[in-house]
Amino acid sequence: MSLTPVQRAWAVLWAAFVSFCLLTYGVASGVPWLLQNTTAELRLELGGSDTQFQRPGLNILEVINGPPVTLPVGSIILTDLNAQANLQIVVPNGDVTLATVQIYGDSRVQVQAADRPRFPEYSDLPYYIRLRVERGRIRVLSANGLPRPVNIEVYSAPDVLTVLDQPGSNASIESSFLRTTVSVRESQAAVTTPLSGTLTLRSEQRADVTDSGAIIGPLPTERNLILDGTFERPLGEVWKVEQRADSGRPLGEVRVQTVEGRRSINFSRADNSWGQVGLTQELNVDVRDFTSLRLQLDVYLTSQSLFNCGALGTECPVMVKIRYLDFNGSEQGWLQGYFDRGRLIESQGQFGLFTCPSCSEITEQHIPIETGQWLTLEAPGNGNLLALMRERGIPAALLRSITIYAAGHQFNSNVAQIQLLASD
Repeated sequence: MSLTPVQRAWAVLWAAFVSFCLLTYGVASGVPWLLQNTTAELRLELGGSDTQFQRPGLNILEVINGPPVTLPVGSIILTDLNAQANLQIVVPNGDVTLATVQIYGDSRVQVQAADRPRFPEYSDLPYYIRLRVERGRIRVLSANGLPRPVNIEVYSAPDVLTVLDQPGSNASIESSFLRTTVSVRESQAAVTTPLSGTLTLRSEQRADVTDSGAIIGPLPTERNLILDGTFERPLGEVWKVEQRADSGRPLGEVRVQTVEGRRSINFSRADNSWGQVGLTQELNVDVRDFTSLRLQLDVYLTSQSLFNCGALGTECPVMVKIRYLDFNGSEQGWLQGYFDRGRLIESQGQFGLFTCPSCSEITEQHIPIETGQWLTLEAPGNGNLLALMRERGIPAALLRSITIYAAGHQFNSNVAQIQLLASD
């Protein structure tokens, strides 16, 4: 049935009235919502040498070789093995730095979000920063004394979320495909995984997240840089086996062995010629802002045929060598040996040395120890390898590898519980 002109007029009036009411309500509620929730991007300033970055949507890498550059949100930052980058996150109007992100060597980090309220006088939203650490290590420092909170989220494998939302937060996040380590130097951080829920870390605490997503912590900030220091995994998976000998002479043996209930690695050889056997683990850990580094290992020495550590001071039945890069990118090393006290000759000569004058690594006197018992040894004497390297004028920037080995003619030794303990 068609409407009469009067009915049609009333329908138009009612429709106009309803539209007016909806429009009035929409404006009254929508404008405050827009003022509260509309955001704009913060400014990202990236500095550093040997640092690459990739802008969103582009497949080319650009290199920083000069003053800091301004990046768009969504950019990916990549550092070389011995490089370090510095990312400043700044409020454009007023140039207030909200947070600083130090990006260490061999890292790949994406800035996924960096937002501020567009109308700060009408909004109580915090500054919001979201990062993803695909690999490597970063340190995040948020500013103190800001009128508005800074909420920083860091995503890493395996499905880990670290939230820093307190003023003055200072925390490092290190990530690989297998695990994430979060260490808090100041303030606090909340670490969350789907498996374990949320763990809040306070100052001087750390958490390790396993490949299954389990959170282990809170732990002391000192952490072990060595993987599989108890030799649970098959040799060759984490530790690379090395065996050398004079041409045509038999090689020594490397095997996992249990001695007095302690799982260990055994180095053995029975020949009157030179040979060397050992294990090497690649580390590639940036240690530029670590405060200390100390080595601990358990040693059980059974026998050796040479006096001291051989004619050149290079043939101890237990030796530890750490390779590292200094701040100039040059290869350096530190070396420590342990030998049988019963084979000690106090006057060094052609029969054996307990120093290594020809070694290029930082080395002091090798240490005589008792045989037939487990001994827990710590090096260096002052308990801090980083301090020792600084004292020698060649401080460490990046740890490359650690090698545990035995050298000489005839020897039999065991090593267990290898730890390289770093304080963040």
